[in-house]
Amino acid sequence: MPADAWHGTMPDMSVMPEGAVAAIGAVVAGAGLVAVLAGCTPPSSPPPTPTSVLTSPPDVPRTEPTPQPQPLPPGVTVEVRQARVEWGDRIVRVRVANDTAEPLVLSSAEIAGPRWTTPARSLDPVAAGAGGAAEIRVRLGEPRCEQADAVDVLTLAVGDADDSEGPTAAVLVHALDAVADPRGVLTARWAEDCAAAAVAAGARLTWSPGLEVVEDPAGLRARLTLRLEPVPGGPRVEVATIDATTLLSPASGTQWHPALASADGGPATATVDAIPARCDPHAVAEDKRGWQMPVRASVDGVAQEVFYLPLPDDGRAALHAFIGQACAWPPD
Repeated sequence: MPADAWHGTMPDMSVMPEGAVAAIGAVVAGAGLVAVLAGCTPPSSPPPTPTSVLTSPPDVPRTEPTPQPQPLPPGVTVEVRQARVEWGDRIVRVRVANDTAEPLVLSSAEIAGPRWTTPARSLDPVAAGAGGAAEIRVRLGEPRCEQADAVDVLTLAVGDADDSEGPTAAVLVHALDAVADPRGVLTARWAEDCAAAAVAAGARLTWSPGLEVVEDPAGLRARLTLRLEPVPGGPRVEVATIDATTLLSPASGTQWHPALASADGGPATATVDAIPARCDPHAVAEDKRGWQMPVRASVDGVAQEVFYLPLPDDGRAALHAFIGQACAWPPD
């Protein structure tokens, strides 16, 4: 059955009994990974209500404690990654390498910890063949921004290789430390989400629809308008700079300086002039992040991490049309 067509239930994320991981390590070489995991006591509580892979699981704050992590079985490693195409959907991937002689079926995955109000849950099951690897996609939960220093925990529900829709054979719980998340994907995404939330408490930032094409002796420029609307009673927000993207560069310098602040009174606007960062049509067509504008702001004088403010849909269409015009592409 194709993974994208799977509609299953999330097995209970109970922690493996003490000694289960040690038992795995002792006999995995001789008995095989599946046989070892099958010997672990499966969760006894009933599974939760099924959730369609086409919609996000309900954002219900976690009330039970995060399971305690354990070492993974010998030959099994994990690594957190993020694909550029899935950044906007807040999806990360957990690559599971299976350097054993038996296939490993991952029915579901969950990432939880003090930094998140709701756990991140997987979208589909995967199978890592013997000596192979697989990536399981996980949609992130909402951040808890007062929790800065915490290690997230990954829970993997392992199914039967001969019955992918059968009951859970074992549950593996592992800390996503610097080894499992070497690029700091989770920390970066958490910091970005919290910066956006801090700014939103004091100001609403939006891009005006479309863009204006301006001619000057150096060539065409795209003029974008950023609007700031203060939130009554909110903290002071200052937009310091906006970074270049893979599609747009400042017409001069390396950053835009909009100089917007919520303390200046009512709504305010600033314009930024941009030129194409690249002109190769194929790369522009395939780009997934060039319309996400990296904003650097401060809240009550405290500098925030960079967060991304997307152009509206009509702005994206106008952006691509402008790049084609400025780069003198032949008409379609």
